Amino acid sequence: MGRDVAPLSFHLLSGMAVLGSVIGRRAALERHGGTLWPPTSVLLLGPSGTGKSLALKEKAFKVAQAAMGESETFYLSEGTFTVAGLVSELKRLQQHGADPLEGLHVEDEVSMILTKRTGNETVAQWIIKALAYQPTLEEKTVGRGKVVLKNLTVAFGFGTTLEYLRKSVGVDEFTGGFMNRFLIVHEADQRECDEPRSPSEGEITGLGQELVEIRESLGDYLSVSERVESRLSSLGNQAKKRHYDSIHLTGYWNRYPVLLLKLASLMAMAKGASTVEVEDLDMAQSLLDTKLYPVLEGLIDELGASWDKKKLIELSDSLRKAGPEGWEMRELSRRMNLASSRKQREAIEAMLAMGMIWQVKQRVYGTKQWAEGESDD
Repeated sequence: MGRDVAPLSFHLLSGMAVLGSVIGRRAALERHGGTLWPPTSVLLLGPSGTGKSLALKEKAFKVAQAAMGESETFYLSEGTFTVAGLVSELKRLQQHGADPLEGLHVEDEVSMILTKRTGNETVAQWIIKALAYQPTLEEKTVGRGKVVLKNLTVAFGFGTTLEYLRKSVGVDEFTGGFMNRFLIVHEADQRECDEPRSPSEGEITGLGQELVEIRESLGDYLSVSERVESRLSSLGNQAKKRHYDSIHLTGYWNRYPVLLLKLASLMAMAKGASTVEVEDLDMAQSLLDTKLYPVLEGLIDELGASWDKKKLIELSDSLRKAGPEGWEMRELSRRMNLASSRKQREAIEAMLAMGMIWQVKQRVYGTKQWAEGESDD
């Protein structure tokens, strides 16, 4: 039996992805802002060898196969994909009676997929859009016209390294969608324990059967106890006070009560319960506050630094293409499109210090020669 060195947090989040996808559109939570569906997407971050593949493919995917592998209307796949291929397969399932479109896709190295383009958007942007779980998702296809996918609730289980994530997703995409659509955890090393092992085929089969039993036992909707509603209201008010901790975390704190409730509902469903109780909320809050949330600010800083550098290089290249006329300083500031004048000033100072641009009065140039020619005038 092979060794299982994946951190427990990787297994926990992968398990949530499988649980939510198998339950699909059952056990929904009706809220004032819309319906919360169980399917939950996860992103596991860690160096090569940390155990992302072990958690996602060797356990989570196999358990999902054991539960839903014989279903002709459940989407289940692993590995690289294109949006066109995914849409085509979902359309095929829809034509065979799949409604809603439920399923799970796992990939333990997703960075190369996210950078690909589909029409006018990247795959990352398409995934963010798809995970809104709207009643319909319209997609234009080459040669086939428009495809309308109804009640899409496919979940994704992804893994990558922090270095590759920096290269594939910008800070705006991360904070504007990924951070709110995925449960994200980062582990720096493998799990240390005595003789860890992977589950046997029999254990995998047993877990799959348990998931099917949970799926069949739940009704269309979950209920929320009054104590949970009261706690959520209080926690929501506390979250509002933290909006200004970081401009990039505003979306997270806006969605904090929703994330809590979704996590708590998964805790309840794992027990086969139809009501979310305070103990479920307690476990969800502990997971969010001690394991998932602390990762975000550091990730945003890492992504922002990498993405800002890339953006500055692109601006420098564009400025060189502008020729000896250069730009007015305000045009450079406009193209930077940063959140504050202080950040713009710091970025311009960095570009000047690195020799990426040259300034003469209120104009900037892409080469030193053009700037010197302007100063001679």
